[in-house]
Amino acid sequence: GGVARPSILMFGDSDWHDDDNQDARWNGWREALVNLAERRGESFRLTIVEAGAGGNVTTVRNLSEDILEAISEAGGVASLVRINPELPLADRHENQSKTFSLMSKGLKAIQAIDAAMARQAKQGDEPHSAASLFPISLQTIVDPAVDPALTHARTTAGQEESEGSDVFQRFDALKAKLSR
Repeated sequence: GGVARPSILMFGDSDWHDDDNQDARWNGWREALVNLAERRGESFRLTIVEAGAGGNVTTVRNLSEDILEAISEAGGVASLVRINPELPLADRHENQSKTFSLMSKGLKAIQAIDAAMARQAKQGDEPHSAASLFPISLQTIVDPAVDPALTHARTTAGQEESEGSDVFQRFDALKAKLSR
């Protein structure tokens, strides 16, 4: 044995050993997605869920938007759910119309999405069968229910914790306000 090293490419990493088989499987999977989008057209729908990919190393963010664009260009319908408490918007302006921007931490957002899907499953297909596949256009407005001074609090462990109502409830309230 010896010292284990992370199986990720680090900056200035001359000891990185790429896995050619893994790379071939990844490229094959991406190619299969694009081929399906080309064959099925708008009936091929893909949602990419990205949680916590920040702005320091944008590899994951770029990959998500690259796949979003490739599927759209091939004729499929693609959307990106970007979950990030600081940078939830699409990096490429042209992709924002296909991006659901959730300003939240990953686990909290996934739990809220899961709960919402469970509620809809109990109601059957009717309530969401006519739902739009595309996000609403984003506009900058002030949410009067949120006091900026209370947005983040420190817990005793030093972790940031959002206060106030559920992020999805606030989003729904803002969406309703915009549609008036």
